[in-house]
Amino acid sequence: MRPTFLLVGPSQVGKDSLIRILVRQHGWHAPVNMTTRSPRDGEIDGVDYTFVDVATFHGLISSGGFVDWDFTAGNYYGIPANSGTPASEPEVMHCLSRMAIRLERPAGRYAPVLLLPRSAEAHRKRIARTFHSERAVLQRLEMFDEELAHAPLFRRVVHIEDFASSPDVVAEFLRFARELM
Repeated sequence: MRPTFLLVGPSQVGKDSLIRILVRQHGWHAPVNMTTRSPRDGEIDGVDYTFVDVATFHGLISSGGFVDWDFTAGNYYGIPANSGTPASEPEVMHCLSRMAIRLERPAGRYAPVLLLPRSAEAHRKRIARTFHSERAVLQRLEMFDEELAHAPLFRRVVHIEDFASSPDVVAEFLRFARELM
């Protein structure tokens, strides 16, 4: 069985950009995760995420509606149990590092890939420039520190100079993918 590739990495590393390249240029499928956070500028419900309220999310947790879910930065995130793809298309999605670590273990269905900036300090500055509220910056920096702490648990790590959408990063990711497909 072909694994679903899980892209993991800090905010602003380029996970969504890499997914768009894989979908548009390489024919991959990207299932849509669910969240309780508000859409960011330019995000489309049902395309970038399925945006739901907390009560709906809790109901899905109770009914077994997620492969896995987590809570971070004040919001819930989950991989719906009904996410799937035709066997002919490779599949890629992003998720939180804790989810990826838990999902890799059973049956090899998921193959996490950590996208890690080469310069943690430069990436911290990028996060600080991108988010406008102090709270949002602090939450993203805490999440980044957690992902750095989890890095030794990943078997596949792609180091990022600038953004995950750069041709060298796309090529390295596709090399990892070919080894597992």
